[in-house]
Amino acid sequence: MSAPTASSTSIEEALAHIEAEPVIWVRLAAMRKALGYETGGWEQMMLDLVGGAPPPNWRGLYWRYPKSLFIASEQRGDVVARWLARQRVNLYGADVALPTMIGPVQWERRDSLSTTAAYQALPWPTANASFGGNALGQDTGGGVLVEDGFPSFPSFYAAASYVFNVASPIGGGRATAAPTYRHQDTRARVNRVQIVSHESLVRVEVEGDRLEGAITELGGDVPGPLVSLSGQKLQAVDLPMARGVPGDAFVLVHMGGRWLDRRFLTRQYGRDGEPGVEYVIEQTTRLDAFVAGREGPQVDFKIEIPHKKATHQVLQAMKSVSAFANENGGILLFGVNDEEEIIGIPVLDLDGSKNRLTDLVSAWVDPRPTISFEEFTIEGNPERLVLGLQVEAGPDVPYMAGQPGHTKTVYIRNHSESVPARPNEIQRVVQSRVAAAEPGSIFGRGFA
Repeated sequence: MSAPTASSTSIEEALAHIEAEPVIWVRLAAMRKALGYETGGWEQMMLDLVGGAPPPNWRGLYWRYPKSLFIASEQRGDVVARWLARQRVNLYGADVALPTMIGPVQWERRDSLSTTAAYQALPWPTANASFGGNALGQDTGGGVLVEDGFPSFPSFYAAASYVFNVASPIGGGRATAAPTYRHQDTRARVNRVQIVSHESLVRVEVEGDRLEGAITELGGDVPGPLVSLSGQKLQAVDLPMARGVPGDAFVLVHMGGRWLDRRFLTRQYGRDGEPGVEYVIEQTTRLDAFVAGREGPQVDFKIEIPHKKATHQVLQAMKSVSAFANENGGILLFGVNDEEEIIGIPVLDLDGSKNRLTDLVSAWVDPRPTISFEEFTIEGNPERLVLGLQVEAGPDVPYMAGQPGHTKTVYIRNHSESVPARPNEIQRVVQSRVAAAEPGSIFGRGFA
């Protein structure tokens, strides 16, 4: 069920929407009511209700301490609506009082990954509704939480920060919030925006369950270009910039006169930046230099990202990672074949390619070297790029590569090949690191 489109509804209408949801992801924090020297019933401190899709890194839990209670649980919408109507949560034997609801309910639409929410940023655009006034519980969460069978925390705030999975620690005053319902709208979201100034375009990656008929537009203080989307769940579009990034620029995905998601490209209302927005600096010359120089002691070409089950391809790449880490560092260029032709890899699978390579290096190379990624655009082909895996010369030599669970081998570079190192070559690599770390060397030199 999609979230209400009205900016304001009655309490009954809001509860009817929640009641129709098949699953609500519930996170609750409560404290015992203080009664002089004694403690009474449970009172809600924080209650985050999420519909449409689960929050990131969702984990169910039940932690009960003498004066603090934390619950994360999947519940039917009708159950949650009944809690709100009765102003009480009944879960796992705990009876938790909720604040009195105050109508009408105000709905606010927020961008995907919005950091303005009181709770965890969600990956999809949301329609947010807040029920009631301030929470009932008293903000007295400074004591240590210790109870057999449950994890210990230095304070209520530390436990709440973990349970609600927030980016910054919850502190005093932030631990008393009214119940909040957030419906994730999975129709469309902006995953990524690249401002490619040297190509005078904005590249936008959009994902969603209902993109057919939606429009991606570059807006600002002057009319910008727009592109209609197809029915594909994941797609990238290029929006040309005739005269650079317009003032107050933003990328908008909208349908039927309503915006679905957006990203601001220039500072607006004091914003420090937007998630997923990046500037791409021209790197064609650097890529051309690598290709023209051919494979060598610090450059290796691979036509594609190896699949995890393609053990021979994986080993060939990880041998070079080992060799670069053992010697002077280097870069593997994925998307260039042995004939120095720039083939590229799909842009839409870029994040998956990075994650796959990171996992392979972690599993196949021991110890794990320091790596980073560099992206090289291909002129005239916005759907493909060359991905560079940069390997730093590491201090923890020797670095070995091999299939997990099998004996690993130390590799070095021999011109354009990664070959097994002989004992004397391994000794040379180790001695070179020792010498580098001695006083007077680059690694051993302190700051004057």
